[in-house]
Amino acid sequence: MRIKCEYCGNYLSDTEEKCPNCMAPNEHLRRVGNQVPQTIEELKNWYVEHNLPPEGVTRFFIGKDIQEPRAFGIYYDEKTGNYVVYKNKDSGERAIRYEGKDEAYAVNELYLKLKEEILHQKDLNHSQNFGRVAFKKPAATPHEKRRARIIVLILCLMAFFLSLNTLIPMLFITAVNNNYQQAGYYEYQNHPYYLYEACMKTNSAACEWYHYNPDSNEWSKGENVDLEEVKYVGSDWHQYLGINITKRLQDEDFFKEIHPPTPSTGYYKFGDKTYYYFHGWYLYNNDSWDKSSVPDHDVEINPDRYYDSSSSRQDIYSFKDTNYYEDYYSSSSSSSDNDSSWSSSSNDDSWDSGSSWDSNDSWDSGSTDWDSDW
Repeated sequence: MRIKCEYCGNYLSDTEEKCPNCMAPNEHLRRVGNQVPQTIEELKNWYVEHNLPPEGVTRFFIGKDIQEPRAFGIYYDEKTGNYVVYKNKDSGERAIRYEGKDEAYAVNELYLKLKEEILHQKDLNHSQNFGRVAFKKPAATPHEKRRARIIVLILCLMAFFLSLNTLIPMLFITAVNNNYQQAGYYEYQNHPYYLYEACMKTNSAACEWYHYNPDSNEWSKGENVDLEEVKYVGSDWHQYLGINITKRLQDEDFFKEIHPPTPSTGYYKFGDKTYYYFHGWYLYNNDSWDKSSVPDHDVEINPDRYYDSSSSRQDIYSFKDTNYYEDYYSSSSSSSDNDSSWSSSSNDDSWDSGSSWDSNDSWDSGSTDWDSDW
């Protein structure tokens, strides 16, 4: 975290040996262990240094915008200037984990997910290897073979009756899914439409449809859509039946009013005040950071207009050195395995050392949960 130099009053990191302003020694020097990757290139190097299998095997693509199903990735979008962390599900639908201008934050999201997947694969290999060793037995006697056949017959009968109990619920679930319209792009009366989120076909009035006009490059609210005539196209907004959709629905002001975008992590200028967004708004005031409400309605719906990368200057006390920032990661590191943040201490040497991959093990990307959003 940031501390004040006892000699000149300048701010410096507690990991610096000397004050960069007056070169006085830092009496409160804090030594650190391994640092997590901060850039896409550093994450690429970390991947190689830990002997991980090729990206086509792990399905983690660093610095690439992969469109095919079953893929985790991060890349820099030159059109928007944002870093994008994504997951392509088994169906090909893309879930965006993060999209913003904070490269270190974006890299950390994929880094933590990759480490989680490494632990999952190691556990999988351990279970398989344990099974091969634990169940190795001498050749069975004729009596043991007869008893085994009887046990198999009993298990088959039990499986048959159990299947009857599972088949009916499966048919029920299928019927329920058939009553839902999934989110994504559709063709309706030879025009592109977008359904924002899944909705019940029996309650079509609640379905949130939007229509795209290629001639004007504008989106509008879609109404009176006949659910029996719409045809699902997919989840990719870049191309639609040969039509180049050059403007996202999420860029329209009327859409932002309904669904305000999540601001990028970083500094913002509104009037003469400096704000920082990090899972909530914070205001810089009197040499400190304090929790704040949304600065203004326009900031809420158009945060990129107020993003200010130049605010991390010497006279601003860095938000990343505050207790707000540090407490977030320290609290998430003790959360349950089901917590979507998966965060952990970035300086935990023992945790990082367990990420190296043994070339004798196998990586089964098919065991990954590809249906979840992340």
